[in-house]
Amino acid sequence: MREAFKNAHYGFFFHFLNTGNTLAPPPAGGQMPSSIQTWDEKVASFDVDRFATQLKELKADYAFITLGQNSGYYCSPNQYYDKLLGRRQTSKRDLVLDFANALEKQGIDLYVYTTSMCPMGDTLAIKALQALPPWNSNKNYGNYEKVKHLRVEDPRLKFFMNAWNEIHREWSLRFGKKVKGWWVDGCYFPKEMYDFPDEPNGASFMAAMRAGNPDAVITFNPGAAPPPRRNYPGDDEDYTAGEINNPQFNVLKGPYIDGLRYHILTYVGSTWGRGPVRGTGAELAALTRNITDTGGVVSWDLPFTTAGIDDDLFSVLKDFRDAYWGSLKAFPPIYVRITQPEKSKAGLLEIEADKKAQLNVTWGKQTRKMEIPGSLELPQFANGEQFVSIEKGGYSRNYSVWCGRQTIDLSDGKAQTFDNGKNARFTLQRRNGNTLYVTVDVREKKSIIPQCTTPWAASCLEIYLHYADGIRNQFAVLPDGTRVRILPQFRKMKSVPVTKIKGGYSYTFPMKVKENAFSLELRMQTFAGNARDFLPVNLFGGIASSATSKELHACIILKK
Repeated sequence: MREAFKNAHYGFFFHFLNTGNTLAPPPAGGQMPSSIQTWDEKVASFDVDRFATQLKELKADYAFITLGQNSGYYCSPNQYYDKLLGRRQTSKRDLVLDFANALEKQGIDLYVYTTSMCPMGDTLAIKALQALPPWNSNKNYGNYEKVKHLRVEDPRLKFFMNAWNEIHREWSLRFGKKVKGWWVDGCYFPKEMYDFPDEPNGASFMAAMRAGNPDAVITFNPGAAPPPRRNYPGDDEDYTAGEINNPQFNVLKGPYIDGLRYHILTYVGSTWGRGPVRGTGAELAALTRNITDTGGVVSWDLPFTTAGIDDDLFSVLKDFRDAYWGSLKAFPPIYVRITQPEKSKAGLLEIEADKKAQLNVTWGKQTRKMEIPGSLELPQFANGEQFVSIEKGGYSRNYSVWCGRQTIDLSDGKAQTFDNGKNARFTLQRRNGNTLYVTVDVREKKSIIPQCTTPWAASCLEIYLHYADGIRNQFAVLPDGTRVRILPQFRKMKSVPVTKIKGGYSYTFPMKVKENAFSLELRMQTFAGNARDFLPVNLFGGIASSATSKELHACIILKK
C-alpha cells in the first residue's frame, strides 16, 4: 500500500484560483475570471521561494496547491487541454513544477488539487470536453439549469473521461516524482463516473494521474461530509479527502479509516481561503492534536497573496507551531472519550495514551491530578454546555460536555414537544420503525440578519446525531419561506413543505436512524447573510461554540 503522509503531522493548502483564492463559488452575479494575460501575470508573481521558506519555518511536512477549479484556467501549462478548447487557458509558467522544486530544497513534499469534473464555470470547457451528462452532475457549482442545453446523450461521458485522462497524463508525466499525490475534488457521483469494468473508468483516471509517479497517492473528495471515509468505489484510493468544516467533531481513531490513511482538510480562516483567522495559535494547535494524537494528519487551508503568507497570519501560525510541538513535549498523544453526565448519573472522562503521564483536569471549579492512561468521574455541577480542561506544562485542551441531558422515550409512538421559550418549539415522534420525525415551529417576526428580508431565510436548524461508536452526523435545515432545504451529510438534498404560522414557519421532516438509542442535539444556528457563510465561531482550545446555544440535548429511545 502507498503510504500517504507516513510520518507527517500537518501541512498547508493553497487555493490559487483565477476567480479568487477560495473554494466557494463566486458570489451572486458571478466573478468573471481575469484574462489569460492577467492570469499569466498572477501566476508569474507567485513567489515559490518565499512560500517554501515560510513553510519550512512553520515545520510543515507538505503543501497542497490547486491546478485550477471552475474558472477553466490552470496554473500549469497543458497543450492537450488548450488544443481541445481552441485557445490557451493554461499559464505559461509551470507553477506546480516551480513550487515543487522550491519545496524540495526545504525537504517539503507537494501535492496537487484537481477536480473530478471539468470546470463548471466555463461553458467553453463544458462544450469542448463534452462534459455535461444527461443527469445533474453539477451539484456543487449549481448552474446546471443554465448549462443543461450542453448536455450530451452518453451517461458514461466517455469523450470527457478519455480527454480528462489525457489532460492529467500530460501533467503527471511532466511533474514526475516531484508531485507526491492528488486530491480530486467534487467526486459526488463516483459510481456514475468510475464504477465500470471497462475504460474509461476510475482505474484509467488513476493511471493517468500516476503516469509520472506510480507511487503518487490519490483521494476522491465527496464534499464536506463528516466523518472522513472511503468514497471511490474501487480499492485503489490511498487516504481520506477529509474535508471538514469543524475538525473538533468526528475525531476518529487512526491511523487508517476504512483502510485509508486518516487525513483531515479544514481551514484556518473564517472559511476556505478567507480570513480572519478563527483561533489563536494555541487553539489551532489543540485542534490539530485532536487529529494527530489518534494517528491522523491535518491540512490547514490558508488565506494568502502571491507574495506569501502575510505577517499577521504568519505570526499566528508561528504561535501554532510553537504550541503544537511544545505541547507534545509536555504530554504524550492522547485519545479522549467522554460519557456525558445525566441528571442522576455522573459522567466519565477516559484518556488512552501509549505513555504514562500526569495531567491536570479542570471540571467546574475543581482541578484534579489525573494519571493517564486512566479515567475520571465528571459529576454534574450545572446544566447545559460545560467544558472540561486538560492541561500540562501550560498547554491545554478543552472539550465540550453537555450536562443534564434528557432521556426521551418515543417507544409508544406518541409525539413529545419541547419549547425553548425563545424562538423554537420541537416536536419528536417515532413512526415506521427507526424513523424519527422532527417538527420545528420557528418564531421570528422579522429576519435577524440585515441582508435578509425574509424571516429566518438565513437561519438554520442544526441537528446532530451521536451514535454509540462515537460518530457524529450533522443535518442542516434551511428555511426560505416556501420550503426547507435539508443538507444531510450522507444523502442528496431534499425539500419538505413549509407552513406559515403566527410569527414564523413550521416544517416537519423524517430522519432514518441506525440504532434504537442515540444522543440527539437540536440547535438554532444563524448564517451571516449568505447560505454558505456561518457566523464566525469562537474556539476554546480546540472546541467550537456556536453563536447560539444548543436548545435540546437528549438521549432518544425509539423502541423497547
